Amino acid sequence: MSVADASSAATASLPTLQVVEDATCTFCGCVCDDMHLTVDDEAHKITKAENACVLGRAWFKEHGIENRPFALIDGREAVLLLGGGNDLVVADLGRTAEPGR
Repeated sequence: MSVADASSAATASLPTLQVVEDATCTFCGCVCDDMHLTVDDEAHKITKAENACVLGRAWFKEHGIENRPFALIDGREAVLLLGGGNDLVVADLGRTAEPGR
């Protein structure tokens, strides 16, 4: 096996990692929004949570990537109903603590 073959074989076995910067942790009421998450795309797992507290790190590492829509409306994926995800949706403004302006 040549050096090039060994190098490409080693590269093929490495995980595909992606870093998501400025992710928001919703585990507790602090809602920290400066997490940097390292995601293994092949394993569908979060492998590292930088800037997270002990609870946040544990919470992120327990979650995987789910292959499902973010939201459903009448049983259909919401992005299909909203024009491909390019439209702005604002809902429930009548229930805010601030009076309307």
